[in-house]
Amino acid sequence: MVESVIKEFPKNKRRDVNYKSSGMFNAALGLGQIIAPLYGSNVKMLLGFRWACDIVALITLTFGLVYLVIGGGGAAFCLSYRKLQK
Repeated sequence: MVESVIKEFPKNKRRDVNYKSSGMFNAALGLGQIIAPLYGSNVKMLLGFRWACDIVALITLTFGLVYLVIGGGGAAFCLSYRKLQK
């Protein structure tokens, strides 16, 4: 994530970008660990296990596609892949 946004900030702000993106990532991880079990158990109770799995799969697929197309994830992936090849 840092490499996809670092070019938008001057060199003296790179540490701030790293701290902020790390904080956002950790906050989202913690929030997901609270929300996911609550969501999963409620959907399973209402619709059943199969539908709960299908809904989670569609949400995950949608998020991944939005990130790759709109969020610049494809460019970040290509950049990381090229660095690994060197």
